[in-house]
Amino acid sequence: MEVRVIMEALAASTTGVESSKEAQTYLDEAAKMIGFIPLLGTIAVNPQYEIPVRQAAVIMYKNLIWQGWKVEEEETSTDIVPVQDQDKHVIRSTILQSIIAAPTPIRTHFCTAIQTIVREDFPEKWPEFTNAMGNLLMSTDANEWVAALIVIHRFTKVYEYRRKQEKQPLYDFMKVILPLIYARFEVLVGTNTEESCSVEHMILKTFYTLTQFSMSRDIVSVEVFGKWLTLFIEILKRDLPPGVKELDIADQGEAYGWKCKKWAMKCIEKLFDRYGAKGQVEKNYEEYAAFYFEHFARPVTEVVLRILQDYTANAVVTERLAFFAMTHLAEAISIADIWKLVKVHFNDIVYHVVLPAMTPAEEDEEIWEMDELDFIRQRHDCFDELHSPSSAATTLLQAGLRRKDVLDSILPYFINHLSDANADPKVVAGCLHVVSQIISRLTQVRKYKRDVENLVAMHFTPRLTNPDRFIRKEAILKDALEGLLQRICDPNESIAVKVEAAIAINYVMDEQGEKAQKYIRPHVKVFLTEIFRLLTSTNLDDLTNIADTIIETFQDEVIPVAVEVASEIHALFRKYVKSAVFSEDADADDYDGEDKTITLMGLLGTLQTLLDLVDETPAISSKLEPVVFDIVGTIFESGATDFFEDAINLVESVIATHISDKAWEFYPLMRSHFDMTGTPGYPTLGEYIGCLHSYLVVDTDKFLSVPERALWLLEMCEGTLTNFEHDMSVHVNAAKLLEVFILQCRGRVDNYLPNILQVTMNRLNAGHFDKNVNNELVPQLLVVLIAAMHYNFEMFVHLLPNLKPFGMDTVQWLFAEIFANKDFVEGIHNRKMILYAICLMLRLPVEHQPPAIANNPKAVGEYCLELFQGIDRCVKALAARKEEDDDSDDSSDDDDDESMHPNRTLDELRDSDDDIDENTVEYLERLNEEARRAERETKAINGANGDDALSEMHSEDTDFDCFNEETDVESYVTPLDHEETGLNIYVEFKNSLEVLQANSPAEFTQLTSMEGENVEHLKKLFDYCVQQENLVHSRQVARAGGCTFDGSADVPSSFDFSHH
Repeated sequence: MEVRVIMEALAASTTGVESSKEAQTYLDEAAKMIGFIPLLGTIAVNPQYEIPVRQAAVIMYKNLIWQGWKVEEEETSTDIVPVQDQDKHVIRSTILQSIIAAPTPIRTHFCTAIQTIVREDFPEKWPEFTNAMGNLLMSTDANEWVAALIVIHRFTKVYEYRRKQEKQPLYDFMKVILPLIYARFEVLVGTNTEESCSVEHMILKTFYTLTQFSMSRDIVSVEVFGKWLTLFIEILKRDLPPGVKELDIADQGEAYGWKCKKWAMKCIEKLFDRYGAKGQVEKNYEEYAAFYFEHFARPVTEVVLRILQDYTANAVVTERLAFFAMTHLAEAISIADIWKLVKVHFNDIVYHVVLPAMTPAEEDEEIWEMDELDFIRQRHDCFDELHSPSSAATTLLQAGLRRKDVLDSILPYFINHLSDANADPKVVAGCLHVVSQIISRLTQVRKYKRDVENLVAMHFTPRLTNPDRFIRKEAILKDALEGLLQRICDPNESIAVKVEAAIAINYVMDEQGEKAQKYIRPHVKVFLTEIFRLLTSTNLDDLTNIADTIIETFQDEVIPVAVEVASEIHALFRKYVKSAVFSEDADADDYDGEDKTITLMGLLGTLQTLLDLVDETPAISSKLEPVVFDIVGTIFESGATDFFEDAINLVESVIATHISDKAWEFYPLMRSHFDMTGTPGYPTLGEYIGCLHSYLVVDTDKFLSVPERALWLLEMCEGTLTNFEHDMSVHVNAAKLLEVFILQCRGRVDNYLPNILQVTMNRLNAGHFDKNVNNELVPQLLVVLIAAMHYNFEMFVHLLPNLKPFGMDTVQWLFAEIFANKDFVEGIHNRKMILYAICLMLRLPVEHQPPAIANNPKAVGEYCLELFQGIDRCVKALAARKEEDDDSDDSSDDDDDESMHPNRTLDELRDSDDDIDENTVEYLERLNEEARRAERETKAINGANGDDALSEMHSEDTDFDCFNEETDVESYVTPLDHEETGLNIYVEFKNSLEVLQANSPAEFTQLTSMEGENVEHLKKLFDYCVQQENLVHSRQVARAGGCTFDGSADVPSSFDFSHH
């Protein structure tokens, strides 16, 4: 490798002209040579080279490491170039020095590369990493220890979202490194310059990442916990570094001095939430909570109150800092000790912090004036809301209202402002916003409950027509239904007010149910039309959810206008498709730069809701088909992979009971957009199975009338079963479709059967089964073979000689596999199919039965009984689940009992009460139970309690822990599943036993020889078999027009199962 040539290629790769392609081709070839990646790192840190060349080198360095540091076995045939072990050694030994030497823009890429390396190599292949970091942290060269802190932060991010038991390498590392970080942090906090704050900022983020989900007590002891909290408080109390206050207010938020305060507050908030909240932490952290309240509850509360005081005094306090301060206080006052500290200040906080935060600001006015749609999007941006002072203020207000007497003391303040005719319109808007949050509490207090309606009529309803648009927007209160409907239907009303009115109406329907619905019902059509008009204007996702709610709630009113609603959805979809990111044919003038993916998904979801609503009204659903297939065709033809699954669900709804000629046009689209060989974004059988099953069973004659349809289905199944990149559940889907195809087309697809059998056998013998989980695939594949036996047993036997790899021995192998995998058979259908196969063999002469049947009849009998008991359990479990669902649908909340506290809210807290969330308590109890169970298991493994511990552990794991009453594919029914005309396995079993008794009495005796309680179980089973036989005969006679028989008649006692 010539460095000069590589330098020229790197330079050319940044030009963007034709020569860059040739340069990139050369670099791609050079990347395969040993030593190339380390050379790129050397070029990137050499100050003699131009910055563009160095950046190109480090980006390629980073990408090659990311792609090739660990190459999975299945990726070896791709264009990915694995990093050779020789290069890995060089890179690990040089990358830290490269990070130290590199300027910030290049250092960032090196840090990404080292993050990839430690993710794969630490600690096994890079044990020296810990000592290297420790040495750098103790260096006197600031550039070295600052670089180390940056790397440590990246390292911590690798483990951020891993489970606690997977974080041990991080904990071992931090046991050495965290004390060194703290020593640096302590010095930096005392320095307080903008430069030192930039490093503090990195340390704060590292500590937050380390502790936000779990905290090792070995690393952060109670004493260490206190030391870090002390420094966080110090950061919040200290002045800003010199020079920060001189910056423009808009720029101060980007200063590291403010960022450190924000992160210090964020750390305190998280530490309190997970480890400091008394009565609300895991058992392991109760000591930390006690320590926090003894030493830090008051100091933290005082510093938070000081921050909020500065916020009210118009001193510069960043919005993020105010947000975390209010969020922490809202949670902290749930504890009585902290509430007692805050109580005396709470009214002032409401008046001077909460109210201003919930009052429209000047910038809100400017945004609304310049771009109303942008104002709407910002107000309803869920991500922006996460850190909005307004949302934190609302949370703080609601937390305070749970305390006794707070509502009484603050309500008059806001009512007085609303009654003042000369009040500032912005303040009025803020007061309306606050009172709208209080209303729900007022309705729970007897002395206010009767006056809520008057409050709304006096202060909200008149302001729905106020000239000030902010006042109109905040006057949108959920109780003023008639006024809301007027606002949303007024053609002269601003869009922002209409959006608020729509959201408020939706809230009403959720909260008040039928009471509110009776007012809205006469206006459903107009309301729904306005929703779609607003959606056209705003692209606001919340509106699609509201449309869904209206359709689901007012079904009788929507069905007559379903076609109109679908047309509105269709028009909206086509409009957004023109400017959507995925549309290659979109006119550049139509594209507004916004990604419409979420909105389009919402529209598809609304259309799905509409289809579900009219599925029992064929005359209307047929009129919706053109809309559905125009949208689906647009999605598939444009390759909009984000919407494939939604489109498939729409088609599945349309073809559930009838398939029109238009619907058959989608079938070729499925085949042409199928993930046969890993096509990115294309659907698999996991997505298509519902549609394919409907096409196959709803109109089998038309399905088979075009030979390509069957061929395509079988191609997709075979392609899936030979692609081991797919999840095993997708293979189960393929096997299920093969089974359904055989059973649904019995006697009509003889020519396809040999290939289906061979594909199935190939998959069974290919391996790739997960032995560590409940393997549903093997039983499902075995059921395909059994389905072929049911299709035509003589034909099945005739095909055996050519069936690889076992030929005529396939049946012996099949039943050996059935018994080897008996623990994995689940659901009703597969159990019936296994029983059918056994029954088929029991009808044969004993010398013709496979060894697994003939050699151990007793085991066969016990397995049959086990399968029937499994079916019984499945039926009962499904019935119980249906009953639970019915009970859930019928249940309603009980009226609240106000008699004991007529003048208190139902959950109002005294000053001495802790506000403990029931869900939190339940969660903690569950965690503690899991910890106790883990401890018992550990003792059992270590033999601490001998056999008693093991028996205790197993006794807690009931059979239902691993019992599935219904498999994922059981809903894809076959003709054998029909209740009246399908396979009655009980009758089949009885008849087979009768044949066996006649042909081989000795085998019959062994098969029915049961012990213990199984004797009675088998007797009950045969009784039920006879009852089922009577029932089947009764149905046959009834269909023929004759009389019926009693299915529960006495059972004849010609068989003796006791063998006395």
